[in-house]
Amino acid sequence: MLSTSDIKNEIIKYVAISLFVGFISFVYELFSHNVYSFFMVYAFLPPFILGVIINILILVFNNMKISKLTNSIYNHLISTLIISFLLKGALDIYGTTNNLLIVFQIICIILIIQIFITLNLSKNIN
Repeated sequence: MLSTSDIKNEIIKYVAISLFVGFISFVYELFSHNVYSFFMVYAFLPPFILGVIINILILVFNNMKISKLTNSIYNHLISTLIISFLLKGALDIYGTTNNLLIVFQIICIILIIQIFITLNLSKNIN
């Protein structure tokens, strides 16, 4: 199970990741010749909302026990969302599409299902 200090470290990590992704999307849009993409502009939101805000809520309410396996899958979900936002944003700015982007959506759905399975397993073990 994750301790309070582990959750605080997760919050700090995701604040840094949110700032880094925001900086990357800002620099990318500077050189995009005034072509903007919703996905590129808001690429910082998955790590901020899912990484920072959710972990703050877990700290505040402090009744949710999360296993390291669930946390690892959750981190992979956030990483997949960041990559899909940046890739979709880059393709939008470039002016093209790619049908392979649906793979990211499928992976996210699989990861969400795995999170719920591991949450239920850890609840049943305790």
